[in-house]
Amino acid sequence: LDSKLVFSKPQDRLFAGQIDRMDRFALRYRARKYSSEQFRMPYSGLRGQRTSLIPHQLNIAHDVGRRHAPRVLLADEVGLGKTIEAGMILHQQLLSGAAERVLIIVPETLQHQWLVEMLRRFNLRFALFDDERYAEAQHDAYNPFDTEQLVICSLDFARRSKQRLEHLCEAEWDLLVVDEAHHLVWS
Repeated sequence: LDSKLVFSKPQDRLFAGQIDRMDRFALRYRARKYSSEQFRMPYSGLRGQRTSLIPHQLNIAHDVGRRHAPRVLLADEVGLGKTIEAGMILHQQLLSGAAERVLIIVPETLQHQWLVEMLRRFNLRFALFDDERYAEAQHDAYNPFDTEQLVICSLDFARRSKQRLEHLCEAEWDLLVVDEAHHLVWS
């Protein structure tokens, strides 16, 4: 038997006589209260990123974040921060628990830019899937895309193999971001 018993339920601690000092209880109470207040604030999940925002970015991300199942097309002018807007929406959806698995499909030339931006600005660690990573992940799972929660890949990478495209579609993504979507064509 362990020399120090640990109880997870408050009533177990009370009946065992494990009572904290009042100042420690007050500190825990205040911390939980502030945490709860932060979660209920209107811009919850949209703070904490390391970026200077243009006012419309915050408004768009807030509006999208309030939707039950958001589906949006971000079509701002060049240089007005569509990547940042998408990152803010991703960040908010992940923090709120509305999304757990995210796929970002981008042109091959922008993969590393997205990878760096998501890590640097939002502290989101995406896995970059290319031919090598896909082959390596095939050893670990039937569907290699099930091995990661946050994935970035290029559209060309996805299209190169029918099986790869099927695996990509079979994976249960909560959120999909497609950069440069105007280059897509219906088939």
